[in-house]
Amino acid sequence: LKAILIDDEILLMGSSNFDFASYFLEQEICIMVRDTKLVAAFKKQVLDDAIAHSSKYQPAKLLFKHHLSNALIRLATYLCKILAKFIYRKTKT
Repeated sequence: LKAILIDDEILLMGSSNFDFASYFLEQEICIMVRDTKLVAAFKKQVLDDAIAHSSKYQPAKLLFKHHLSNALIRLATYLCKILAKFIYRKTKT
């Protein structure tokens, strides 16, 4: 579900990716809802559950995961280069 809730009053939802191409180049569908009952129902049925299952944003944890994944990618790249040289030597002989 793609949706934007603005000031708890306006709900935009649909297939649009909310970017330039989706609004001007591609055929997308998007609806604007201003009905307070529908907006309240959306909040209750969708947002309340999503917020209940969400976690607090912790940039330090994300930064650690970013550095760890970068280190693992560099290690894998290095090992692949070594393995490729080894395989290349074996096929030449």
